[in-house]
Amino acid sequence: MALRFIIGTAGTGKTHLCMDEIIKKQSTGTGRQIFIVPEQFTSQAERDLITHSPQNAILLAEVLSFGRLAHGIFSKNGIEQKVPLGDIGKSMALQKVLLDEKENLTFFRNVMNKSGFVDQLSLTISEFFQYYIEPSQLIEKAQAQTLTKGVTQKLTDLAKIYEAYISFTKKDYISADETLALLAAQLSTSKPFQDTEIWLDGFYGFTPQEFSVIENLLKLSTRVTVTLPMDEKSFTAPFLLSSAPFYAPYTAKNKLMHLAEESGISVEPPVFLSENHRAQNEALKSLEKYYFQGYYKKCNLTEGVQIISCPTKQEEIMFAAGKITSLVRKKGVRYKEIAIVTNAMEVYEKSLRGILREYNIPCFIDNRREISSHPLITMVTALMDCLVYDFRYENVFSYLKSGLTPFSYEELD
Repeated sequence: MALRFIIGTAGTGKTHLCMDEIIKKQSTGTGRQIFIVPEQFTSQAERDLITHSPQNAILLAEVLSFGRLAHGIFSKNGIEQKVPLGDIGKSMALQKVLLDEKENLTFFRNVMNKSGFVDQLSLTISEFFQYYIEPSQLIEKAQAQTLTKGVTQKLTDLAKIYEAYISFTKKDYISADETLALLAAQLSTSKPFQDTEIWLDGFYGFTPQEFSVIENLLKLSTRVTVTLPMDEKSFTAPFLLSSAPFYAPYTAKNKLMHLAEESGISVEPPVFLSENHRAQNEALKSLEKYYFQGYYKKCNLTEGVQIISCPTKQEEIMFAAGKITSLVRKKGVRYKEIAIVTNAMEVYEKSLRGILREYNIPCFIDNRREISSHPLITMVTALMDCLVYDFRYENVFSYLKSGLTPFSYEELD
């Protein structure tokens, strides 16, 4: 039983080192290797590991997320006979709870029927589970004298909704929010894994539920390796300010070391990686190295870095579209090798779609859309409203303008 850290900033080869070690262990034909990554990266990590292997195959190694690990453990050990509650089921359960508790609510009574309220409430409930927050803690916070009336009412309503939701689900359902807590409970009574080594990669930090799972994995496996995106200076620092760029992984490191110390598990010397393999030129390497420093250092080379100022966002996008077209036509770059990154997608999305379409640039915009805005949902909802409200003018035209009727826009106008 041991804990080891692989430390390095982005592009220093943490994932490649993990994969090299997994393949080397796999080649011996003994033991079991588990590679745990965030849920959204499992498919890509599995493909990368297969590509990384000389035989283009993985036999003993497994690529899992915490959720898939839980599914595997539950399938092997069994679980209490309850109905799994997915995202849609959770929303329906919250709708029922809100209707039952409507008369007892103060702050949320007038907004509970608004679009998006249940979705946001669902995310809040998920965070309560992830951080082991109990309804009694919310009530205790609501009683603080320093809070405003609105905050007090909001916390009180959340406590009532949360308690009612727990009461509703605990009898017949298992919520996805409880999965990791149940996993930690099962692991705590499990026998040690035979010759199993675990790598955790791609995480910036962990929730309390995930820490509980990791604590049990430390006790059950021969070694747990955790990669954290930070530099050596931050890792070895005795203290970091909460405003420091690597504060979250630094906090995760401290928590993991504390768990290892409490459980009597040895901590191996960390592996520090400093050379950036992702950046293709010195200017980008210099930018990555000094971007988060409290001081600036000039780089004599600027190849690969350009700063362009445009008066409007439309002109920004048009410049980017022109640059993309030039790279594709003159340098043979493929569209899939180009990315446009923004921290304000909701501001740029509409203009991006229109301008890139004008330039005949194919694109995939990674942005979540409300299902209520989908033409099919609009058509079905409007059609049902027509039947319920006796074909009101606005319902009929919502149906006709959904874009899925046999009429052209000219005929509709």
